[in-house]
Amino acid sequence: MGIQELFDSYDRKKRKSHFKNLLSVAMADGKIENIEFDYILSLAEKFYMDKSEVQRVLDNPGEIGFYNKRHI
Repeated sequence: MGIQELFDSYDRKKRKSHFKNLLSVAMADGKIENIEFDYILSLAEKFYMDKSEVQRVLDNPGEIGFYNKRHI
């Protein structure tokens, strides 16, 4: 794995972790409202994540680890 792939992999994991946290907050009341999901999707676009990637995070939150600056 080259250095660029390493950073890309880390960045992708970090974004998924961030979206897992956003989805957790949105699910705090037991459901995600359409307006909440639409907002999360708009943020996903800014981070170059497509809807299917966000849906995978939603469907499999346990597979997404927590990443912070110390993992660099």
